Amino acid sequence: MSGLLVFPTYFLRSVGLAASVVVILSAVSAITVLPAVMALLGNRIDSLRIFRRSPAPPESEFWRRCAQKVVRKPLVMALPVIAVLLALGIPFLHAQYATPDERALPPGSAAREVTQSVRANYTVDSSSAITIITQTDPAGLRAMAEPISRLPGVSRVDGSFGSFAQGNQVAEPTPASAAFTSGNSGYVLVQMSVSAQSDQARSLVERIRTEFTNDKALVGGPAAVLVDSRAAVTDNLGVAILIMAVATFVMMFLFTGSVIVPIKALTLNLFVLSGVLGLMVLIFQDGHGAGALGVTPAPLGLPMVVLLCCIAFSLSVDYEIFLLSRIKEARDSGLSNEVAIVAGLSKVGRIVSSAAILLTITLVSFTNGLSFMKMFGIGTALAVTLDATVIRGIVVPAFLRVAGELNWWAPAPLRRFYERFGLRESDEKPSQTTSSVPREVEVLPGHHVVAAVDGIAAVISRRDTESDSASLAWSVLEVARRSRNDGVALAAGLSEIAVQMQADLGVAIPSANGLTVFLRGSATSTLDGSEGARTVLACLDAEHGDCYRVPVPLGPITLAIRDSAATDLDRPREPGNNRLANWMAFGQGAVLWPAGSMTVLPPPPPSPAPAPAPAAPVAPAAEPTGRFTPFSIPPPVGTPIEVARVTLDDGTSFDINGDYLIGRNPSVSREPGLRSIRIDDPQVSRVHAAIRRMNGDVYVVDQDSHNGVYVQTGDGTWNRVATRVPTMWRPGTEIRIGNRVLRLELVSAATSKVP
Repeated sequence: MSGLLVFPTYFLRSVGLAASVVVILSAVSAITVLPAVMALLGNRIDSLRIFRRSPAPPESEFWRRCAQKVVRKPLVMALPVIAVLLALGIPFLHAQYATPDERALPPGSAAREVTQSVRANYTVDSSSAITIITQTDPAGLRAMAEPISRLPGVSRVDGSFGSFAQGNQVAEPTPASAAFTSGNSGYVLVQMSVSAQSDQARSLVERIRTEFTNDKALVGGPAAVLVDSRAAVTDNLGVAILIMAVATFVMMFLFTGSVIVPIKALTLNLFVLSGVLGLMVLIFQDGHGAGALGVTPAPLGLPMVVLLCCIAFSLSVDYEIFLLSRIKEARDSGLSNEVAIVAGLSKVGRIVSSAAILLTITLVSFTNGLSFMKMFGIGTALAVTLDATVIRGIVVPAFLRVAGELNWWAPAPLRRFYERFGLRESDEKPSQTTSSVPREVEVLPGHHVVAAVDGIAAVISRRDTESDSASLAWSVLEVARRSRNDGVALAAGLSEIAVQMQADLGVAIPSANGLTVFLRGSATSTLDGSEGARTVLACLDAEHGDCYRVPVPLGPITLAIRDSAATDLDRPREPGNNRLANWMAFGQGAVLWPAGSMTVLPPPPPSPAPAPAPAAPVAPAAEPTGRFTPFSIPPPVGTPIEVARVTLDDGTSFDINGDYLIGRNPSVSREPGLRSIRIDDPQVSRVHAAIRRMNGDVYVVDQDSHNGVYVQTGDGTWNRVATRVPTMWRPGTEIRIGNRVLRLELVSAATSKVP
């Protein structure tokens, strides 16, 4: 919008200044006020929801399929769209411009009817006359009145000297003629026989200025205003275009590190603007469909055309950045150009569409009243719609597909400049690794999805077979890569993906000082240590998953999905040949080998006198979801074992030897691996609470119940627990669910019971 500031007309300059201030204030509010408000609202932010439904998946199925079709046949999909936009732009070649007159008013308005009556019933319209004024030589006006009256399109010249027509004086001065002079100043009125908006009137103004007035007098009037307005816009239009183009190029280069992508963005914006402006000429100038909109065909207002182009251009750049940011993230994470395009569009397509719908509704509200405001509202709404649909959904993916790796090209000096000063959404750098950090991934054959990038491995079992494997794998790897040093963000992000996409998930993130493992559902991880020692990690929180941090094992790390097809996953492994790096494949699991070990054929010989391998230790438990737990050795064999027992207020009891859902009808839940405890109480929700055993402790989780879960504290008071947050339930205390009270106790394993 800063390009509007170069125009001397106050209308365009004020709009540019106001728009720039609004953008700055919006950005500042978004990063200061909005986070503060959301922090104050907390969990109450959705307390007034009208519709309650499950969260939408992180990607749009419609836009994903659209991107896949475009990537398969980019030219077939994009060339017809470009041809249609260029064809729509042809009428813009004969566009006419004028200052808005009475035709801009709605039909039936009093001002419009008066002006039309004057033009129809009177040969001379003084309101459209050309005014010539001097502040030094009133007498000189008479000398130029006679030759000016002979010019084509001039019907009469009126002044203090009377009136001239066709070179002859047709009227003598009258007492009223004295009003044309005041001291050393004076003016004349050049009455025209042509419309002030016509090309003849503009030519007449230019001829009077060049042949008669020079610097001796000034020329004004509606025709002169139109001439000066066009000159003010056209003389500065090149500078404005240069500012917008250079600013767009520089910002998009700093964002992407490419010189091809900014050029592509500028070119596509020209296609959109040509099509929109051509349609505006067809409707508002040529009159095709003007009756349906209630407008009278007339030349276009040049300032409104400039404003329309600037607004549409700015919005197009915004949508371009939305889309490119996701595609670039996918590309930087190691995915191929084609997969990155599909993943990016599937993620951002819904956001761009929603923003375009909201903006279109706002812009269409301008279609009431003046015709030039209708042109602005319809034109910008049409530009936004075209840009958010056919351009971002078809042309941009097609261009990126055809350009391939050239998309991200830049000359070496600019590349070095980008590496130092480029704009990035994250300053995160890959963690330093040593030779002991696993970097190579072997795929175990199977029917699940195995993916790897930057040393991170993931195994995904899709229960939703409609989801796209590449997009789902990219989502998992993106979260793992960007949050590898933030345990809470990592667990939260991976848990959200797993829940929404209905997937069992195992992710291993090795670094020089530790290994992070996230498991959900039937995913497990086996860590091979020295002398045959082996640790098996499993998921204990079936709903959200568990996050572990352990030292990097000396041997291979196995991630696997345990299902009916899983075979031979626990046997000692030797390096294989199914290598995977920065890509995805189908498999049952993944093995992360220490760097260089996959090149050893055969594997190292065993020790001469190996010690007998101890039994596999019990998997270490995890704390509530989103928390890292230090790696700990299980308690030694022979330690007295106590069992957590829950006793209801009616005397019935059950032991906590797994994860449970409690409610009036908990079987309606589709969460796998959880047992059901039914409590017949009208104040209890169908799925009221979950009871989980983690790290030897018992936790209670409110499952979005309608009247909450209350935990007894040490002083006997009751506190309501937060929804979906595991809260420790200490032995000897009680919880309240509806009208029922449950007490937790520790008993000997010898007396344990199973419900």
